[in-house]
Formats: sequence, structure tokens, C-alpha cells
Amino acid sequence: MIAIGAGADDFRLRAFRWMGRHRWGWIVSIWTPVLMIGPLIATVQDPSPVGIIALVVIPALFAGFVWLAIETPAWTLRVIRPVTLTALVGACAAVVLTEGDGWISAWGFTGVAAAIGFPALGSAITLVAAAIVAGVTTALAASHAIVAASATVLFTGVGAFVIQQLAVSNAELERTRRLLARAAVEEERLRFARDLHDVAGHTLSVIVVKAETARRLAPTDPDAAAEHAADIERLGRDALRELRTAVAGYRRSSLDAELERARASLASRGVGLAVRKDAGNLDAEIDALFGSIVLEASTNLVRHAQRATVCRVTVVAEPSRASIEVADDGAAPATVREGTGLTGLRERVRRLGGELVVEANGGFRVRAEVPA
Repeated sequence: MIAIGAGADDFRLRAFRWMGRHRWGWIVSIWTPVLMIGPLIATVQDPSPVGIIALVVIPALFAGFVWLAIETPAWTLRVIRPVTLTALVGACAAVVLTEGDGWISAWGFTGVAAAIGFPALGSAITLVAAAIVAGVTTALAASHAIVAASATVLFTGVGAFVIQQLAVSNAELERTRRLLARAAVEEERLRFARDLHDVAGHTLSVIVVKAETARRLAPTDPDAAAEHAADIERLGRDALRELRTAVAGYRRSSLDAELERARASLASRGVGLAVRKDAGNLDAEIDALFGSIVLEASTNLVRHAQRATVCRVTVVAEPSRASIEVADDGAAPATVREGTGLTGLRERVRRLGGELVVEANGGFRVRAEVPA
């Protein structure tokens, strides 16, 4: 039973894919059986050479026109499509004049063709013209089904137009869904890259500083060197844990947590951390952003700042805006070359409608302001 259900689902999937690739084919396969029921019954009841030929010619002309309308370039609109539609109308008119009311539903082929084969205004004009030709032809055949013939053309044309628009809308939705899925993947890759940069970049910077200190102290002060080596081991374990958390997709930085991390890492360089926080509970997204800013700024200070003694962090939350500033009193390079970390921060700040300012005037200064 499971195998049968799976096979049916697989068949439907293949059918939908085929319909997506060959739109002309499913239009023909849907409309032809519906519109040929009446003519087929009439031909079986009263066989005639004209009816038998028409059973082949009219669907063939219809299929050819639909294929031209969907699968060929727009230049066929000028000559080939009108000629093919005229041949289809002529075939329907000839068989109705010859065979009578049993072939009234064949006019539906002209309605479908007129609706899908031309631009909007051209389809409307062609549809009305085909309805008039159907009514006049039916009248010449001395039939009382004049309204039925014209209505068949109009109703099938409107129905085909609606189905065509639904198919186009569905294709656009599918295309949009794929674009959104691709954008979501890219966003997740960017988030993952930022997390790895935050974790690995900061921790490895501190490890390098402590390793250099331990190497210098090893000949003269083995106890202090051993203490720094123990710190390196602890930082390495913490980094491994955070990397596992980041890979699992659960890492969320917070401002308070990153302030504590920064305090510990800056202390290894003999730099103090002064925090002034005039803010209550920040929005979770802003809190995570400010935490990332503290992490990036403190990492840059550990790597590049010279003769710094204190790093000041100021957080202010107003009713409409929230801002953070991280600055040190050391000597920074005259210019700042933004790497992956600062570039990622700038993108995140812009996404929240804010602005990020990075300066190296004396010390290193990072300031961000976002709507609260």
C-alpha cells in the first residue's frame, strides 16, 4: 500500500514537472478531450467523411497554434499565428456548416486559441471577432444555436485566459520561492561566517597574545608562564565549545556576556574596561548587535592598539534611538582597513536602519546608532 501511494505521488510529481516544461502540451491535453466530446458523439451517431476528417484536422490546428503561441518567438505573432488561427476558424466554420449543431462545441477551440495566442488587447479583439464569426456561421447553417456558438467562444476564451494567468502567476511564485530560498541560504552562510569570525578571531587573538607573553616569561618566571599556558588551555576549550555551539546554530551573543569576555581578554594586555550603560532592557536583536560590536572592537584593540590603558564602552538607549560607542586611549593606525568583521557589522547595522562609524583618530573608536 505504501509503495502504491509513493508511486502515485511520484507520477504526479513527474506530471507536474512535465506540465511546467511543456505548457503548450497540457493546454492541448486538457482542452481537446473536453471540446471534442460533442463532435465525437455526433460523428459516431452519423459518420461522414467531413466529420471524420475534422476530428483530426481541428485538434491538429489547435495544437499547432498553441505550440506557436507558447514555444516560438514573438515574431510569429505577425503572420504565422494569425494564419493558423484563421485556418482553425475556417475549419470550424466548414464543419459546422456541413455537419450542423453537433459540432457547436468545436468553436471552443477558437476561443482558447484567441485568448492565449496574442497580447491582452489583441486577444480581446480576436475573441470578439471569433465569437461574431461563430454566430454568423451558425446562422448561415440555419441553426437556432447562434447564442450557444458565440457563448462557447467567449466562455472558453475567458476560461483559458484565466487559466493562462494563473499558470503565469504560479510560475512567478515558484521563481520567487526559489529566489527567497537562495537568499535564505546566503543569509545563513553569512550569519555562520560571522559567528565563526567572532568566535575564532577573538579567541585566537587572545591566545596569540598569551602565548607570546608565556614565551617571554618562560626563561625568567616559569610560574607566570605556566599560568598563561593554563589560560591558553582554558581559552582553547572555550573556543571549541563555542565553535560547536555556532555549528549547531544556537550561538547568540549578548551585550553583557561580550562585555565580560572583553574584560578578560583586555586584561591580558593590561588594558582596563570602563563601562557606562544608560539603558534598560534592549531589544534582543539590538542587544546581540551591540554584543558583536563590543567583541569586534575589543578584538581589534587586542590585535592592533598600542599603549592603550583603558577601553571605554558607552551604551545609551533613548525612546527612539539606541547607540553604543567603544573607544580606547591608545595609538591606532592613521587609517582603518575594514576586514570581514567590520564589514559584517556594518551590514547588520544597516539592516536595522542604523549607521556604523569607525575612526582611528588617536585611539580606535567604533560607534553605532540604530532605531530603538
